[in-house]
Amino acid sequence: MSLSNDSNKFQDKLIVRGLSTRSVVGGDHWNRPRLQPITLDIIFFTSIETCGETDQLVHSVSYSDLASQSIAIAEKGIHFSDLELANKICSALLTAYNGHKVTVCIHKPSGLLHAEVCGIEVSRTSTNMIPLVEDHTLSVPASFLEEDRVFVEKLRISAIIGIHPWERAAKQMIVFYLTLHPGLSGTSPKDVRDVVGTISELIATSEFLTVEALATTIAKTTIVTCGHSKVTIRVEKPSALAFAEGAACEITRNAAFFGI
Repeated sequence: MSLSNDSNKFQDKLIVRGLSTRSVVGGDHWNRPRLQPITLDIIFFTSIETCGETDQLVHSVSYSDLASQSIAIAEKGIHFSDLELANKICSALLTAYNGHKVTVCIHKPSGLLHAEVCGIEVSRTSTNMIPLVEDHTLSVPASFLEEDRVFVEKLRISAIIGIHPWERAAKQMIVFYLTLHPGLSGTSPKDVRDVVGTISELIATSEFLTVEALATTIAKTTIVTCGHSKVTIRVEKPSALAFAEGAACEITRNAAFFGI
């Protein structure tokens, strides 16, 4: 038995989801290099064709090996950014297990003061990974690629928003989800902490009537002021409907949309 298209054989995936560990990576709530909890999602692209036929693990890669290798890298030393750690894990797994492609997603619940989680997702292949040198150090500094994404989930900020008289009388909690694509920007855009700081100041003093206008303004600020080429923003009002957890608007905008 064989695949008719050899290029498809690496579409099989071994997945480790929600792997909990701790690491000194980037900054904590207060942007300090401190040990903090992180969660890893790992997707290892390979071919399980032979293992599927023989039912012998020796013909595949053990997900426990993927997990233990990733934890060992995360817990060792200081990683100056989420991007650095993600690249180290990708390179180590690709090298150790002769992989074709690896996707690593890092979730940091202590990464931003007012957000439930922030993080990064990167994919690297055997052709674009950064080789590791001694002590699991990258041979050159990591940089963003086009498909990389940086995300913030459940950023909570209070502001005036809404069309009803009672909504104009007091601030209400608004929840934001933000996805950035730094690898698409030709220049060096602001990092996620600076972006969140910029839009937080904007939101806190705003008095929009609609989530649509607020989302558009955040997207424009992220692109025009913060230098990003593409952003996805969701604005959610938890108090909008009595019997719903939230009512939201989500948009994706790029620089061309704003004539840049």
